[in-house]
Amino acid sequence: MTHTPEGVLIVVEDEATVRLLLTETLKDHCYTVEEAADGAEGLALVTRYGDACRLVISDVIMPGMSGPAMVQRLRSTMPNVKVLFLSGYAGDFLRENGMTEDVGFLQKPVPPDVLLKKVAELLQAPSHT
Repeated sequence: MTHTPEGVLIVVEDEATVRLLLTETLKDHCYTVEEAADGAEGLALVTRYGDACRLVISDVIMPGMSGPAMVQRLRSTMPNVKVLFLSGYAGDFLRENGMTEDVGFLQKPVPPDVLLKKVAELLQAPSHT
């Protein structure tokens, strides 16, 4: 199954091997992907791509700026940005940071087929307002 979406997906993940696996899985299915190693870099990439950014796929807990903190900053200027959080141990972190509504979540490790299904689902969903 291949996809030819317009726009770019931004992967924000501090662990290089996980970031590479996510990025390669998405690229292998014809997604255009940019990657960032932390929240600040992710924020800069999403800001640079603006409306061309179709989805932000982010780790929850990262050194420096967490995924939820990055998304809160993004949503001040891009309120409809679609988000998929990934975490191996987020626990209540998303809820404590007000990120339980209108975001996707997958528990790490994420099998490639599960990732691709969730990405397709989020891309097809209408933007929240």
